Amino acid sequence: MNPTLAATLDMSQLRVRDRYVALRFPGVLRNSADLIDADKAIAVARGYFEEADIERANEVLALAIAQSTESLALEVAQLEMAFLARDSARVARLTREFHARYPGIAQFEGVVRPTWEREVLAIDFHRTISDPYGCTAPPAMRLAA
Repeated sequence: MNPTLAATLDMSQLRVRDRYVALRFPGVLRNSADLIDADKAIAVARGYFEEADIERANEVLALAIAQSTESLALEVAQLEMAFLARDSARVARLTREFHARYPGIAQFEGVVRPTWEREVLAIDFHRTISDPYGCTAPPAMRLAA
């Protein structure tokens, strides 16, 4: 557990947190100790994401990040899920926070661009214009690209 989080919680608060985790994520997490394993937390969050329960997916990652001493993988997973959910405002906020916490990580230099939020909106706009009914629409109803 993150030393700062462990220092701020007494035993009764830790028990309440453990009960909350077990009740909020039944069958997948037994207590907050399960969130220490980043791979497990990411797998649980992805499972919720794939079931379209984005709120729980985000909560799993937020709880895991709060108690993790090594949260890089968790934060990348959080950023990825926000991107896949097409939540441009959240992606923009998370990328700014990410780069503030991890400056100079070479493999992530291209993650933040000043116009990212506008680019996502433009991509969504162009996708909608070229196929307003989605890929399930009959070809005759699709607009020409």
